[in-house]
Amino acid sequence: MHIAEDEAEIIRIIYDKFANTTMGIAAIATFLNNSGYKKKLRQNNTIEGFSTSFVKGVLDNPVYCGKLAFGRRKNEKIPGTRNEYHIVKQDKYILNDGIHEAIVSEELWNQVHKKRQETGVANIKTNSLDHEHILSGIIKCPICGSGMYGNVNRKKHPDGGHYKDYFYYACKHRTIVNGHKCTYRKQWSEDKINAAVEEVIRKLVNNPKFKTEIKKHIGQSIDTQELDREHTVLQERLKQVIGAKNKLANQMDNLSVSDKHYDKKYEDMQVRLDKLYDEIEEIETLIEEVETRLYNIRQEKISGDNVYQFLLFFDKLYDRFTDIEKKTFMKSFLADVNIYEEEQADGRILRSHKFRFPVFFNGKEIYELDWDNESTVETVCLLSKLRK
Repeated sequence: MHIAEDEAEIIRIIYDKFANTTMGIAAIATFLNNSGYKKKLRQNNTIEGFSTSFVKGVLDNPVYCGKLAFGRRKNEKIPGTRNEYHIVKQDKYILNDGIHEAIVSEELWNQVHKKRQETGVANIKTNSLDHEHILSGIIKCPICGSGMYGNVNRKKHPDGGHYKDYFYYACKHRTIVNGHKCTYRKQWSEDKINAAVEEVIRKLVNNPKFKTEIKKHIGQSIDTQELDREHTVLQERLKQVIGAKNKLANQMDNLSVSDKHYDKKYEDMQVRLDKLYDEIEEIETLIEEVETRLYNIRQEKISGDNVYQFLLFFDKLYDRFTDIEKKTFMKSFLADVNIYEEEQADGRILRSHKFRFPVFFNGKEIYELDWDNESTVETVCLLSKLRK
């Protein structure tokens, strides 16, 4: 096997950094990206940058020290299923010498492999065990628009005793803006953002008209008459075409081979039969699409009812929830929350909310509250200032 030296250089850098520095996998990926290295694109891969999964794959692959591995992955049956299987990585596997040239020494690979076994396991959470980043991914970066995720800073108490965790939402800088990674560096206190979002919901649900409208919609039948009619028409059409196909196939079976036009007739019938099969396939596809739409509408209705019923008792239940329960609710109710780059002079943080289900306000259903939109000035006044 011929070694591509430009690629081999990257492999050697990855092994050297991991074995001989304090860099972890993520830091090595960042180093490669910031140093201008480019990954060769293969198959359907369109990302030139280096990811942590790429670095991890390089470090865990013995092929780079001239070995071939057997049994690293095994096809195993998924428990509780009849004929479903998935690929499972194996902790123990056989290593044999390959016929290809090694890029790193076996000694270096063993050193890295040992370090990976010691450090390559998921970090076990030992502090703030009940804490969850409630709005992780829902809060959007005001610069690049991507989801902001929870971070924790552990600081020692001033008296020199115990440590305390401080939680923040921050942008991961993954999205490219004007050719560069997002540069938004501000970290927002999770307590501050969470409280502001909770306050919006409390103001909404405490409006008597809001609760009245919610009660009207819970359990309300959904109008799918048009889709149901379309489904019935397609089913009837399918039945007719299948009947025509069966009739034509029967005619072909009964066609006399002694007929002097047998070949021509059979050929014509085959063309007609193929068209009928195409039509059947097209109708079946349309039926499947209609059934999917009906299913999604009904599932959304069920999910919406669940959210609405919880909103009726939001004040009584939310504060009793665990963080994971709060996170589950927020993900069910909120599509995203946009914030300002900095806290406004009047103390406002939130720019807009988008909901997964319509909320009822000022006599109409809305999916978004936009604090910068002049049409929502009345809404802002009624909800009061969204302060810290």
